[in-house]
Amino acid sequence: MTPNRLAQARQRWDEYRWTNALLATTDDADLNPVDGPLAGLTFTIKDTYATAGLASTGGSLILQDHVPDSDAVVVSRLRAAGATLFGKGNCAEFGNGIHTETRIGGRVLHPFDTAVSPGGSSGGDAVAVATGIVDFSIGGDYGGSVRWPAQCVGVYGLRTSAGLVPRTGRMPGGGGTRSAPVIGPPAPRGLLSRVEAVGIFAPSAELVARVVGVVAGPDGDDWFGLAAPTPPAGRHRRIAVTTGQEAGPVSDESLEAFDRARAAATVAGYEIVTAEGILSDAYPVYNALRDDLDVLDDLRQLVGPDADLLCPATLKALAGPPGRGWASPEVRRTWAQSRAIVARIRAIFSSVDALLVPVAPVSAVAHDGGVTLDGRWIAGPDLMAQCRAISLTGLPALAVPTARTTGGRTVSVQVVGPPGGDAQCCEIASELAAHLPVG
Repeated sequence: MTPNRLAQARQRWDEYRWTNALLATTDDADLNPVDGPLAGLTFTIKDTYATAGLASTGGSLILQDHVPDSDAVVVSRLRAAGATLFGKGNCAEFGNGIHTETRIGGRVLHPFDTAVSPGGSSGGDAVAVATGIVDFSIGGDYGGSVRWPAQCVGVYGLRTSAGLVPRTGRMPGGGGTRSAPVIGPPAPRGLLSRVEAVGIFAPSAELVARVVGVVAGPDGDDWFGLAAPTPPAGRHRRIAVTTGQEAGPVSDESLEAFDRARAAATVAGYEIVTAEGILSDAYPVYNALRDDLDVLDDLRQLVGPDADLLCPATLKALAGPPGRGWASPEVRRTWAQSRAIVARIRAIFSSVDALLVPVAPVSAVAHDGGVTLDGRWIAGPDLMAQCRAISLTGLPALAVPTARTTGGRTVSVQVVGPPGGDAQCCEIASELAAHLPVG
């Protein structure tokens, strides 16, 4: 890292401070002199991850005075590789939201079209990359919280394979309290603990791959990563495609972008295999399990008697009816159904390298807005239907900018890979990008 690069990051932040993308930034004393594969690069990280010596609030007034003594594992690995942490990305409070607006950080604004939202819940980190404030960013992706904002602002956004990158240091961790919100990784009983993954934003698929190479691998603490997936052994030069309409309506602009990506794959030499319907039932099953298994006990413990400090989205989540949990026979049947769906989707990777599917029904919407498609009002979580369908599988998925639309907004496709195929997703995305002059 050179002083000049850090100065450039500060200059860009001064220029785009009005976007409210960052909650806190480091000072010049935090320049990282370490040599390594990411030396000279700057990054931000979603404020749901702990950073030593820098306020880590989870986007919430609940933790506004919290300054950790140690880094989340992903942060320590990036620092050891020579990257310099520039700041904390503003995020939906504790990740609860498809937009990014909190009482502690305000509303994150789209840097190129203020009529629409930059998405969430990792909106601040997506904006930090889109504006060139930093070279790359780290977010978190449960139901699409990296892929959705990546599309909204026009950058690459990877949801890593579930279990590939340790989540140790995420807030709140299992058993976390107000004084110690990072006790450990997510408790292994909810859907979040089995599906949520670390995500990476960057301006290119090549840089995403470089970052994955640094942060991947078990740490011995995140129970889900003890059996991290290994990369596939070979390639088929075949790509499966689905419009994603089995998960929900898709706009004409998203379908046009999808067609462009499919055509680019053909030009790049891939055989196209139709897989329409492959995601059937994945979205409603994901939602059912999320409602029944994520009982939010860790968050309730953290909040305690101070619910008046919370944002509306978090209050709404905590006010919902309690999930039935694993004791319910119906929940166990839904879980069994989910395993059958996942097995069906994963099976296609025995003969293809990737699955192409739209990121979302539409490129971007106004804050708390939506769009009417096929006579239906699509808003809230339904804007992440195609993302959530993929999340259920635990597979890596890279949002790839594919086409520009009105106002400089971007429409993207997901390049979904086999378990552990994160680098493969990046390689395929680079091949497609050569024939996708998004511009």
